[in-house]
Amino acid sequence: MRALRVEPRPRIMLVGIGHVFDIRAAVKGVVHRIHPQTVALELDSGRFAALQSSTRGDGRGLPMTYRLLAKLQQSLAEQYGSEAGSEMIAAAEAAAEIGAAVELIDMDALKVFKRMTGAMSMKEKLLMVAGIFISLVAGKAAVEKEMERYKSNEEGFMAEVQRIYPSIARVLIDERNTHMAERLKWISSRSGLTLAVVGDAHIPGMTGILSKFADVEVLRLDDLQKPTDSEQNAQMTMSFTVSGPDDKP
Repeated sequence: MRALRVEPRPRIMLVGIGHVFDIRAAVKGVVHRIHPQTVALELDSGRFAALQSSTRGDGRGLPMTYRLLAKLQQSLAEQYGSEAGSEMIAAAEAAAEIGAAVELIDMDALKVFKRMTGAMSMKEKLLMVAGIFISLVAGKAAVEKEMERYKSNEEGFMAEVQRIYPSIARVLIDERNTHMAERLKWISSRSGLTLAVVGDAHIPGMTGILSKFADVEVLRLDDLQKPTDSEQNAQMTMSFTVSGPDDKP
């Protein structure tokens, strides 16, 4: 009787990052140490091109709230001595240095944003705009306060987000978790070890989906760079990039 051949499960490593912090060296170090065959990035082609561009546009033609979110991310990044999305470029550079393929696994950011705002109630929209302005004024202090709450009770924090911002939680987190996990299923089934760099808030949901299909290792933001204070732990769940004049949003 012929023995059944058991195919090995794909291997995926999820690396949780924060989009506004100077963790470029840490991300590069992980890619070099793990040496994956493929590096997957939480980006779409438009955002990747914008991050690679030497110029940044003024966002003319983009929704006002989208531009405010991009401004908020860049403002916070500057306060932390970084540039929004620099960890993604670092991961792509490290992939090139070790000869790994680069795959973009996220949805189109502008389409996601428009779908999210279209699904939001007026209350959600007002709360989101108010939160953006408060964060622009308060800066690091507001981020650190919220991230202390996130660190102390991650499940409770995310449950509160779902209660106050149900449309944002569904479109910005849950739907993108599913989309990126499906992309990783397809990529990892045709690759060796796949390392995915995604916002830390996506790690729990994506792990739950992918663990049914693959052997999943996880490196959280806290593990990536042990902080000296709370400012190293903040994260956003999507990068919003304003393209230069020759780039598509």
